[in-house]
Amino acid sequence: MPRARDSQVNDTASRLSQPSTSQMVGNLSQMSQLQSQTQSKAFDSMPPEEREKKVNDLVQYLIVMDQKKIPIKKRDINKVVLKESSRAFNALMEEASQKLLSVFGFKVVELTDKFKGSYILINTIENELENSHLDWSELESAKMGLLSVILSMIFMNGSAIEEGDMWHALRVFGINPGESHGTFGDVKSVINEEFVRQGYIEIKNQATADAVIKEYRWGQRAAHEFKKRNALSLVSDTYQCEPEAWLHQWQQVQEEEGGGATAAAQGSRNGHEPMEVL
Repeated sequence: MPRARDSQVNDTASRLSQPSTSQMVGNLSQMSQLQSQTQSKAFDSMPPEEREKKVNDLVQYLIVMDQKKIPIKKRDINKVVLKESSRAFNALMEEASQKLLSVFGFKVVELTDKFKGSYILINTIENELENSHLDWSELESAKMGLLSVILSMIFMNGSAIEEGDMWHALRVFGINPGESHGTFGDVKSVINEEFVRQGYIEIKNQATADAVIKEYRWGQRAAHEFKKRNALSLVSDTYQCEPEAWLHQWQQVQEEEGGGATAAAQGSRNGHEPMEVL
């Protein structure tokens, strides 16, 4: 009996010593406030000319690095640009973000999940020709064309497409996974490695009863850079039909652009059924 009583006492003491959820949230909030105050002090203690130089250097670095379309890591920014001023990262990044948007029309986006702690630049200026301000090589333009086709396939297929279905569709364009392409070379590497590393495509392994199947989805960069309307327009032009013919996808486009309720009502009146691409 004494042992049982001792065990109960130990359990009670253990529960009392463990912080509650509200206490943990409060502690995290205090830590965040302290970190913010520390960064603010570090920023305020910098001479104005040094602050301006760091902000300008950061703006230039982000523009140059984004041309590679690889998400820019916070640790690289601190190492290459901010250095001893890294304690003022948040304040300097905020200043740089404002300048990038007001002067160059670029919005700084912080990524999440596996890209957490990385940033990309999104062009907010509408051009007649998408990204017409960029001077791309023929290879880069061809890769963007390939990417647009794949992203359109994914969108039209219900936001995800299995690897086998993707390659089956790409064969129409003379693209095969086991063959070297005249323009892209190892096209499988371009899709599975380059596009994934850039954040345009996300690949998830789905386990089935027979095997593990790769499933392709839009990546975080694609979600920010590409519009669903453009994906639908590409397919509609290919099939020589109106975008409204693809009811489900048309409703998604309208929802993205803020007219979801109207599109749903119109689609109901028209009686269109979703159409399959593959």
